[in-house]
Amino acid sequence: MLLERDFTLCSQSTHYWFKQYEPRSPRSIYLVLTLIPILGLVFGQGAFSLSFGHILKGYATYYATLLLSVVLYRISPFHPLADRPGPFICKITKFWGAYIAFKGDTHRYYQQLHQRYGPIVRVGPNELSIVEKDAIAPVLGNQGMPRGPIWDGRRFGLLENQNWDSLIDCRNQEEHNKLRKPWNQAFSGGPIKDYQPILEERGQQLVNFLNDACVDGHGTLDIAKWISCFAFDFMGDLAFGGSFNLMRDGDIDGIWQMMEEGVILPNIVGQIPWAWVMIKPLPVIAAKRNDFTSWARTQAQLRLEMDTRKKDLFFHLYEAPARASGVPLESQMDLVVANSLLTIIAGSDTTSTTASAIICCLLGCREKFARLRAELDEAFPLTEADDGPPRIEMDILGRLPYLTGVVNEGLRLAPAVPSNIQRSPEDGSGGRLLIGTGIFIPEGTAVNIPAYSIQRDPRYFSPSPESFIPERWLPDPEGRFTTNKEAFIPFSHGPSNCAGKPMAMIELRFIIAMLVHRFDMCYKGFESASPEVLLKRQQAWFDGLKDRFVFSKDPLEVEVKPRWRAKPAA
Repeated sequence: MLLERDFTLCSQSTHYWFKQYEPRSPRSIYLVLTLIPILGLVFGQGAFSLSFGHILKGYATYYATLLLSVVLYRISPFHPLADRPGPFICKITKFWGAYIAFKGDTHRYYQQLHQRYGPIVRVGPNELSIVEKDAIAPVLGNQGMPRGPIWDGRRFGLLENQNWDSLIDCRNQEEHNKLRKPWNQAFSGGPIKDYQPILEERGQQLVNFLNDACVDGHGTLDIAKWISCFAFDFMGDLAFGGSFNLMRDGDIDGIWQMMEEGVILPNIVGQIPWAWVMIKPLPVIAAKRNDFTSWARTQAQLRLEMDTRKKDLFFHLYEAPARASGVPLESQMDLVVANSLLTIIAGSDTTSTTASAIICCLLGCREKFARLRAELDEAFPLTEADDGPPRIEMDILGRLPYLTGVVNEGLRLAPAVPSNIQRSPEDGSGGRLLIGTGIFIPEGTAVNIPAYSIQRDPRYFSPSPESFIPERWLPDPEGRFTTNKEAFIPFSHGPSNCAGKPMAMIELRFIIAMLVHRFDMCYKGFESASPEVLLKRQQAWFDGLKDRFVFSKDPLEVEVKPRWRAKPAA
């Protein structure tokens, strides 16, 4: 009994340590879980009377009582989140959340939990998911909270001497604000104008390639893949001066596949971020991570050596500030590489999925496709000229109400980051009261506001919050729709929102306008299908979306017919 008592005390001490401190160092975790049982053996049994059986029994007792202590505390009325409803398994462990993330179902799972338990759900031992619009500003706004622990599990590990790699995973708010300044400047009005010719060139290239893919005036292709290649090429132009050419050559170097696979593990480990420090040194994991970062480093170095006059994102984000400060850009290459990876992943996967979702929805509802086509034809009238269709002017696109409604509705149904916009009270703050809500967030509690769930909440978007209805974003004098823009957060909210939002909106409007204006399209094999069958096909594609922090998507096979002859692809 003496041995069991000593190990119970040891396990309780360890549990207390884990509650008081957020373990991030694998060394400290290993030492605590290894040395404390030894101390219990020495003091409980005596250093010279230990046998293998005593050691085995001691460690088994220690780990069993530690596990029991943790579980009992997490489901007890003494836990700070004891009064918050949620599944029993979520209260016990975040390994369940990691399993859901592994399946790619976090967005749907959170929505189902909110439908069952209400607007505030305990989704982890120390994590809440909230779908109250009044909580958005105090959680994400100017006076909100810094990023939560999920971001510790999503690092590339390039900057080993600090707790962040790039803007997106910096949890210190003061440091984040410093890192954010050049991004705000790089996506301000002047630079945005510099990027538009690059976007226009890539858009025309996409149209030309789609025309070439149409044999005898029509063709069948995966439009989601083509949109992804377009977005990836455009982001490559911005981040590295242009070097990918996936539309022209395909993914011959496996870059796209590398990126798609590269977000899966961080999305899972983000649910158990303390595990990242133990997983990342594993040879297989380290090799894949090194391949990805080495590729980005090579691209950054090539861009640095280019004699280019294009004022791309690389110029505005790195070259111009380096010239102004006199600090050699080569000395900041780790940060450049991390930010470039952020640009490629956040800028291509996100817009390509939303654009694909919009096309899917328009094909699922012919009258909405026709209404958007009519608006575009009025803005850019058709001609019989052999030198090509009228130029799509981006300044005009921003003034087209139905196009804006279509894009907003796509962002509502398929937000870039569907489920993990996580924040947490500052260390040492004691917690945070969310002003205007009466909700108190204890220190050490992560708070998640899932865009996918809140943007489909019938309190804020009705009727038919699951349906694609661009009209809900238009003037509504008859009061047919509830459209609460305060609950619309596809780019997050506040000072840590998506820095590239202005460019993303321009890109989405442009690519949708180009495709709808230049091509007739329908689902492959569904040309004569009824509206009910088309909606089922649309829903089947949405059911295939996987939450990998950003969405991954299935192919979207469509039949395409150019509206007029185009020049051969370059």
